[in-house]
Amino acid sequence: MKRIRINKFPLKDLINFIKVSILRNKAINNASDKKIDENIGQIPQVNILHPQNQQLIITKIIKENTNTLSIYLERIDGENVAYFKPGQFISLTFNIDGFIVTRPYSISSSPNDKYYRITVKKVENGFVSDYIFHHLKEGDKITSSSPSGQFYYEELRDNKNIIAIAGGSGITPFMSMANAIIENKLDINLTIIYGNKTEEDIIFKDELLSLENKSNKIKVIHVLSNEKSNQYEHGFISKEIIEKYAPIEAYSIFVCGPIGLFNFLNNEFKKMNLVKKNIRYELMSSNINLENQDNYPLDCLNKTFTITVHINEKTYKILGKSEDSILVSLEKSKILVPSLCRSGVCGLCHSKLINGTIFINEKTDRRRKADIIYNYIHPCVSYPTSDIEISIPPIKN
Repeated sequence: MKRIRINKFPLKDLINFIKVSILRNKAINNASDKKIDENIGQIPQVNILHPQNQQLIITKIIKENTNTLSIYLERIDGENVAYFKPGQFISLTFNIDGFIVTRPYSISSSPNDKYYRITVKKVENGFVSDYIFHHLKEGDKITSSSPSGQFYYEELRDNKNIIAIAGGSGITPFMSMANAIIENKLDINLTIIYGNKTEEDIIFKDELLSLENKSNKIKVIHVLSNEKSNQYEHGFISKEIIEKYAPIEAYSIFVCGPIGLFNFLNNEFKKMNLVKKNIRYELMSSNINLENQDNYPLDCLNKTFTITVHINEKTYKILGKSEDSILVSLEKSKILVPSLCRSGVCGLCHSKLINGTIFINEKTDRRRKADIIYNYIHPCVSYPTSDIEISIPPIKN
């Protein structure tokens, strides 16, 4: 039998390893306690292309229909707005009677434009939408985040044929994609299936027709639930309607709209046996009817809970209604916390649940497995079901 010789761990390597440890500890002890500049090592153009926030001014407001406005925003300093990928959103900050709130809006303009166009649909008893419709005017200044979100075409991830399913104001990101196709900035085939209640509710109807006429890569199908017409499909955006207009080749599906559309399509997609990785969602609102949620404890409805909040070294005690997300309760109490997408995706409001119980709709729960194990939550989609205690990261200046 052949013997195998095993070398002993070299003494020289052990000595060098000990030296490295000594030198490292010496360097740490001699280091300055001065805070490191976060911009060190950054390319100068980074803050131009990806600013933490932008100071914008409203240059134009257009009434699209009885309950929808489009708002055009430009940089106050006259520079181009930060670049975005077609499908991304910006988060706007509003000061409404002393309440600082944020709302995300998909960009419907082209990435080549000097401005952002966002489109706002009036929501019944909507705190922010009421303010926008009754108080915002041309010349008003607004703070915006940098463009964000993952709801865009990625060649390595998505099929070149895209079926875009929109409901109401969920058409906005697809307007940006369609414009990018016209300008040869995006090489995809886009089939838009757009659902509304009535023809009057259709946003950008003429613009959609114009875009469709300019390129054979764009096709638009309107689906009306409350009206019948020879021009449009009738009913809801079902498996049958999707398959009727789906390309023969492989395709990806992008869905943008209210959570009701999300829930309905989720069942339709199951019938179609689609590959999950080929379906992408962008919710226009994370608000849910708790009473209709399968796992929600109904004895918690219409209750008020105490929320203990730790931010840095400060502690607050506030009251939160069961039907309000934790983020909404914090905003109502004038506590500033990080927020961006408000749909549980971006993770900016990522917080530690120290005590108590919360409810998260499993369909909007985008947390990592480690977050669930170690009790981290996204307050924007979390609802208290008892008195709770949480630790929230501070807003970076």
